Amino acid sequence: MPASAQDRYSFGARNVPMSFIATSFDSWGHLDRPVVDETALGGPYDFVLEFTPEPPPKYATIDSGGPTFQEALRKQLGLRLEAKTGSIKFLVLDHVERPSEN
Repeated sequence: MPASAQDRYSFGARNVPMSFIATSFDSWGHLDRPVVDETALGGPYDFVLEFTPEPPPKYATIDSGGPTFQEALRKQLGLRLEAKTGSIKFLVLDHVERPSEN
């Protein structure tokens, strides 16, 4: 059964740098790791990306009726995600105290 239009995601922005586009994929692409822009492309860019979320393995035989996130990224924007290892900066909070009353 093909997916309906309501089963598809549409994500876009105007006048944004490539770094914004790349970091936005973390939340929209259901990826298990951060996305780092290594394109060296300037900007700004206008874009729209439309894709169908991949169904859970239990429903893998259902025809999604649209491109997956990675397919849409490649076909609609001409971009490709490449898995790499590297270091990233992040903040770790290991202790929190209430402020004193003075």
